[in-house]
Amino acid sequence: MDIDRFLIKKEFKVALSEIKVPESTLELVKKHVLVPFNSTSTPKDSSEDVKHVLLFGAPGTGKTYLANAIAGELQSVTCYYTSFYEMKSEKDVRDLFVHAQQKSPSMIFMDDVDAFSVPKYDVEKRISSEFIQQIETLKLSNVRDLLIVGLSNKPWKLDTNFLQWFPYRIEIPLPDESDRYKLLEKDLKESNISVTQEQLLELVKSTEGFTGSDIVVVVKEALMEPLRMIEKATHYVKDKDTNKWAPCSPDTPGSVEMTWTELSPEDLMEPKATMDDVRNGLARCSPTVNKDELELFRQFKGLHNINY
Repeated sequence: MDIDRFLIKKEFKVALSEIKVPESTLELVKKHVLVPFNSTSTPKDSSEDVKHVLLFGAPGTGKTYLANAIAGELQSVTCYYTSFYEMKSEKDVRDLFVHAQQKSPSMIFMDDVDAFSVPKYDVEKRISSEFIQQIETLKLSNVRDLLIVGLSNKPWKLDTNFLQWFPYRIEIPLPDESDRYKLLEKDLKESNISVTQEQLLELVKSTEGFTGSDIVVVVKEALMEPLRMIEKATHYVKDKDTNKWAPCSPDTPGSVEMTWTELSPEDLMEPKATMDDVRNGLARCSPTVNKDELELFRQFKGLHNINY
């Protein structure tokens, strides 16, 4: 296997401060992931055992984005991003750990880490066993400059024996009101959709329970509304300022009966998305995380005393 393909490219230009998660979450990430590699003494010089980290949260909350931002902060650290499902044999696991130790200081972000805890087939069981053996070897060999960061959408699947290898457990939660405000403000601005402050606050309340990815989908749906209008329109009117044809109702003065297929792209004026389009987009979308899953996260945190 070509392990180099798992290397995170350092050109990823996003600051950790740009990640829309609670400040308390960022502080924990800094403390347990960044500080050991940013301090004047390297992890290798420390007398403490390396404590691997679990980042858990619903799909779409930004765990992968956060991993890339962390890698961008650690320019002198070799960072890898892969998943349980990328490992096709136990040899792949061994090769990854050997490569990482040769390139130390290093960090392995392992997505779908919960799958190591519940392997279904013989090959998966061998892969899982090898992964645990590699982590045990790191501890026995006193390797302090290789950190494993596990990522999980379903942390409740992790059994206690496996979870012990990840003593630091950090939740990447659903965005709260403040984070939803920032996400919506940014996405709407970048999409050239103008809304008032009152309308923005309306959207913040309407998106409770949505992940960051859900909010992106809502805005994309809003941007599709003008295209749907163009496809459905039976009449167009020529805009005096741009000299382009815009969709309109049949009773609009100066309207001409035609369809969008009769116009060249350069002669067609695409309407801008509006707040109504965002509302329509919101009506088409639902949160990806349901109440049952939220309850499983709550139970997991309670069971393992994660209360920050």
